[in-house]
Formats: sequence, structure tokens, C-alpha cells
Amino acid sequence: MAARSRATSINHLELLGILAGLQLNCAGTPILKYVSESVSSTAMTWAKGRGNIPWTVFQTLRQIKVITDTLSEWKVTHVYREGNRVVDALAALQSQIGSIFFPSSKLTSEIENFLHEDKDGINQIRIPRC
Repeated sequence: MAARSRATSINHLELLGILAGLQLNCAGTPILKYVSESVSSTAMTWAKGRGNIPWTVFQTLRQIKVITDTLSEWKVTHVYREGNRVVDALAALQSQIGSIFFPSSKLTSEIENFLHEDKDGINQIRIPRC
């Protein structure tokens, strides 16, 4: 999903992504356990209610807490940006077709391959940048 944002920082944007995932997958459903992933260790810390949290993200954190309080188990984990090929490819596709939502028929074969690899648990190699 791509859209305009009310984010005050890149870490706030990551929190909004965590919130959107929770809203799409957990709100009003009988899901008891859920894992959120973020490329931002700072956003992960804030989502857990720790660290030096700026006031500008409190409302987003409250919304996350309302949903996560309904779950028996919730954790947020770090994923390296390089390992998030599906999101990067979807963002690039969205910028090409100019739509916020697009049907699955618009998915490229590359994105479909990434999704299959993710589903099958195939790890992506992280190549450190020099």
C-alpha cells in the first residue's frame, strides 16, 4: 500500500506501517498471535514502549497498543531493508502505475517470485555496503 502520510519522521513512518499491518490483519479478527517487521530498530523500540519516544508519535503508539492489547502474543522484529524485496518492488510498481491500490493481476513475475520465496522461507543474502 502506498499513500500520503502524516509521518513526522522516517521512524514515525515505520510505526504507521506497523499500525497499518495490524489494522489490516488483526482488527476485528480472531487472530491471537502476530509478528510485525520493521527496518527501523528505533521504531521497534518505540513500538515496545521503550526508548526516548517523541511526543509526535504518541497517538500512533496508542493506536498500536489498542490492537496489540487484544492479542495474546505480539512481537516486532527487525528485518534488514535489503531483505524486504517485496515491499521495495511494490513501491516501485506503485510509482509506475500511479495507483494506491492495484489488483493482483498487476503484480510482476519478479514480485510473485519474491512472494513465493518468502512463503517458502528462502532467506535473502544481505550484502554489506562498503
